Amino acid sequence: MRQEVLSDLMQSSFAEAVTQEKLSPAAGPRIEPISVAPGEDLKYRATFEVFPQIELKGVEGIVVSRPSAS
Repeated sequence: MRQEVLSDLMQSSFAEAVTQEKLSPAAGPRIEPISVAPGEDLKYRATFEVFPQIELKGVEGIVVSRPSAS
């Protein structure tokens, strides 16, 4: 029961942190508990990849040359 509660707490706090930091995870995290002893603060490490931020620019000003054959 305790393990299930800890797992739920880690998942929910991870989701809250991702939202707060405005991250876009590419996949689910690998969560590793660091400190889960009774009476101590819960500490864990979450390892995950995020999608890169890509800025698209307009196509205006791009010159395209097409070779022609005779």
